[in-house]
Amino acid sequence: MYRFKKFIGNIKRVRKVAFIVALFLVCTAFITKNDVKKINAASYDAKTFVQTFGGQVKFIPDDNQEITDKYLADGQILYGTEGTAAVSTGIRYSTIGWKVNVDYTDGAGRQKRQEIYFKLGGTHMQRISEVSDNGTEYNLYSIRLSTLRNRMSNEAVEAMNAGRVSINLDACVTLRKNGRLLSAMDDNGCTLDPKHFYTNHAGIANAAPWRKATKDKLRSYFNKNIVGLLIRVEAVGDEGVASTSGSGVYLYGTRLNVSLKTKKGYDFKHWKVTTGEIDTKQRITTESFQTDAIINIKYVAVTEKRKTKVVFHRNIAENDTKEESMYIAYGDVDKVIPNFGWSKEGYHQKGWSLEDRNGPVKFDTRDTISTEWALKKWPRIDLYGQWEENSYRIEYNGNGARSGHIPGLTVKYNDFFTTANNKFVTPIEESSYLGWSTSNGDLFPTMKEKENISVAELVNKLGISHSNGATITIYAIWNYWPVVETQDLFYTLEDAKNGKITEQELSKNVKATDREDGLISYGVHEKNSFTLVNYSPDEFTSLTSDGEVTENVKAIDQHGAEVEKQFRVHIVDTTPVNGKDVFGKIRFIDKKHRNTLQKYSVWKTAEFSSLLGF
Repeated sequence: MYRFKKFIGNIKRVRKVAFIVALFLVCTAFITKNDVKKINAASYDAKTFVQTFGGQVKFIPDDNQEITDKYLADGQILYGTEGTAAVSTGIRYSTIGWKVNVDYTDGAGRQKRQEIYFKLGGTHMQRISEVSDNGTEYNLYSIRLSTLRNRMSNEAVEAMNAGRVSINLDACVTLRKNGRLLSAMDDNGCTLDPKHFYTNHAGIANAAPWRKATKDKLRSYFNKNIVGLLIRVEAVGDEGVASTSGSGVYLYGTRLNVSLKTKKGYDFKHWKVTTGEIDTKQRITTESFQTDAIINIKYVAVTEKRKTKVVFHRNIAENDTKEESMYIAYGDVDKVIPNFGWSKEGYHQKGWSLEDRNGPVKFDTRDTISTEWALKKWPRIDLYGQWEENSYRIEYNGNGARSGHIPGLTVKYNDFFTTANNKFVTPIEESSYLGWSTSNGDLFPTMKEKENISVAELVNKLGISHSNGATITIYAIWNYWPVVETQDLFYTLEDAKNGKITEQELSKNVKATDREDGLISYGVHEKNSFTLVNYSPDEFTSLTSDGEVTENVKAIDQHGAEVEKQFRVHIVDTTPVNGKDVFGKIRFIDKKHRNTLQKYSVWKTAEFSSLLGF
């Protein structure tokens, strides 16, 4: 039994070497048969091969052979194994051969597969090297390419020559129990106990209770590619290429022709050579050339069109040198004129002219330029931006007014206009007109009636100097009068006589708020006030009995609006009285109600029963 083991460090070293060799091969202009340095299978013993390539299946062409116009004469498909010496007890797995899967598309476009079996050490798969080292056994097996080709069906070979084939390998694995193999095979497939003959990971992974690491390792035994056997060559072109030849999947070393045909109006420039995603920087300047299929390679044909340069001049001032350009080439669709994001304060671009400064407009800003027209103007077209002064619509808004209307007007950027007199009716009775503003939420006006306004200054302030046709709404700004809140107050006659009903005391129980001023605190302030009107402490200290006093409180907001409100201060005499006056009119309970009292009523006690007359 043999177990395979990959050496990651060696693989990284080989990848690095392979990359350098591939880059060297691509950067040579043309690779001939005498330039190819071949890897000879004889250079490797089994141990060296395994340590160098790990679990890879490698195709290595024979050394010193002629390259024909079809394919290399022959070569070896090599696979190395490593494992411990056979153990006579327990259950192990053993690789007893390989199955080569040839997937191809036939001439009718149907997907097909041919499965070709190779027994390890059989007629067609030879062990060419065996090395034992410290209990580890290394084996190197070889399938001749000519053998594989000869065993392929004619239909598969035909598909391979047309580049419609993919090839991979699956191990043929069985169990070794107590040193005895449970299945067997020859070069045609299984010959003993098919239920213990496995050619996929699912089968062998579930054949015994392997450890996870063993199951993971077994994955590498299946669906293996043959590195280096098939070479992909791509020949493609840009939009100026009508067709290319040379693309396909070739056997290593095949000599092929790469060529192209360009479309009308295009000129060939060069072939760009890439390997993988790497541009080799090599350029091939002949339309047709020969090359050999040595590494996967891509040739991209680059063409160039006849093109007209269109230069756009911003032209917002006499000395303006700002410009942008674009190209219109043969075969292009008609191009939309780009939006360059240019602007001129208070103006909008109305189009493009073929004449400097103020020429007639040839194109609107979003027009398309015909490719046919542009190529007739080859090699250059100059277009100049044409600008027009912005206009704006002024509209008046009552901003909550109960009624009224003021007609609007249209103005231009460089105009002046006079604000209208207010014709709107106040939103509520307790409000008054203040002026005009461009924001309906403003508490204070920014414009007055009959004020001369610069349109340019106004639209710049509003940030709409570039918005042709924008509407500017002018709102009426209203002063909503203060709201005064009061309530009737109650004090004792004693408090009144003792001077406790002061102005400060009364101010605690009134409140004034204003939309513009917010809360107006009691007192006289720079912008507003809130005070009692004609308050006098004598009104209260001179009282001799209960009664009421009327007070007025006035709020004045910063716009001068006054609101006055009245409230009453009630004075209550709380002096105690004796005898009958304590209770007022005495009422007696009739004796007939005596039995209606609750059993434990306090009125049945000796203290109160005499008062009730019971």
